[in-house]
Amino acid sequence: MSGRWTDVEDEHLYALACDGVRHDRIGALLGRSPSAVQWRARLLGASSRRRRWTRRDDAVLRSFRSAGRSVEDIAAAMGRTPGAIQVRMSRLGIFLPSSLSSAVGMVRGATEQETA
Repeated sequence: MSGRWTDVEDEHLYALACDGVRHDRIGALLGRSPSAVQWRARLLGASSRRRRWTRRDDAVLRSFRSAGRSVEDIAAAMGRTPGAIQVRMSRLGIFLPSSLSSAVGMVRGATEQETA
């Protein structure tokens, strides 16, 4: 699709961008280019920036993990990705079972490279 943006497209774009969905994925869903999606998201004030972790988020994460909930369950409950949960757990010193520790190491390595 091209041309004028419809109200329905704007609503979808706004919701997806605020949920942190990447512009290229939104574009594929809406039939728009990533640059068109980025431009329109800025115009609508839709933030795709990552949400900062708060002390309350950390406490909830610790509570869920100590209750034995899985990373996927925690991610769904907190509205974050499993990767974000794993990285935060690692930074807080909340360790996963050894079978998952290598995956966290890979995620942490990628995150450290992004911030370097």
